[in-house]
Formats: sequence, structure tokens, C-alpha cells
Amino acid sequence: MSKQSLLTLANFNLFKNTNSEIEFSRSKDDRVPAAYSSYDKQKGYDVRGIRAKSGTGVSYIRLSIAIANSDGQKEFHNGALFVNDKKETEKHPDFQGSVNLDNKQDGPKLRLSAWKKTGPKSGDYLSVSIQEFKEQTGSKQRGNTTGGGAFDLDEPQANGPAAQHEHEHEEALDAFGDPAPF
Repeated sequence: MSKQSLLTLANFNLFKNTNSEIEFSRSKDDRVPAAYSSYDKQKGYDVRGIRAKSGTGVSYIRLSIAIANSDGQKEFHNGALFVNDKKETEKHPDFQGSVNLDNKQDGPKLRLSAWKKTGPKSGDYLSVSIQEFKEQTGSKQRGNTTGGGAFDLDEPQANGPAAQHEHEHEEALDAFGDPAPF
């Protein structure tokens, strides 16, 4: 079941992609270099992302998540991360969004929360958490405090990826574990 596979994954780290061979499929015949990526063969997932704009002009990170289900078959899910404009403290995520379970716009979803992190070997990355949606009460309008870096959606992105091997992402995962603040 896709929901269980994603909830079992629970967390992953998303890095700025510097390998020009890692691509993101915007549609069946439209592939572009991925701006962000994460891969872990042992856990059976491959996440790729690009910067995108919504129909209303809001910048976000569009995700494609491939994960092995309990039968070993790959499942593909679409997701999105938007800047959290309700962030008040460092414990609040820098980005929030969702991942579709059946890839239908109005279908069931899981919540994505992401925090900006920096590691000595990996540089800037996002620590992403996958959870079921919970009812929220009394939300206040808050200021955006995301700062700069590789995940600042207001800054233009350089399109010249340097050569890097996919296994370097695995090393960064091993070196930093899961720093999500729960």
C-alpha cells in the first residue's frame, strides 16, 4: 500500500542536485535536470525535485517520489513543498506541502514538512518529514523567515550542475542521519 510505504519512510533529506544526469520528468516526454535529489537504495526511495510556479504565480518545489512498496514494486507519487509563511520559531518547518497517494489532485494525501539544514559535507539541504494530516486549530498569520541559500525560492537558480556521483547523496545521508526536530 502506498500510504504505508511513505509513512514507513517517514523522513528523508533532499539535497541540491549537482549531477546533470539526474532528471525530473515534468511529463511523459518532457525531462529536465533535477534541481534537488535524494536517493537511498537500502530504503528503496528516489526523490527528485524542481522549482515551479503555481497557476497563481507562487513558487514551490515540485517533487517526484519513487518508493518500493511491500512487494518490491516501484510506486510513483507527486508532491509539493511551499514556503511556510506561518513560521514563528526555528522549530516550525521552513516548508510545508503534501504528497498525493493516488496522484489525483483531489485524492488522499500525506503531509510534508521540511526544515532547512546545513551540513559540513553536504552543504544546504532539506530535512523532510512525511506524516498524516492532523486538524489544526487557531492558526495565526505569521512572517516568512526562510532566509537564503539553495532552497530560497525567490533567488534565481544557476543551471550549470557540476559533475557529482549519485553515491555522494548516500554518504551525506549516512553522515547526517535524520536531524528533523521531533
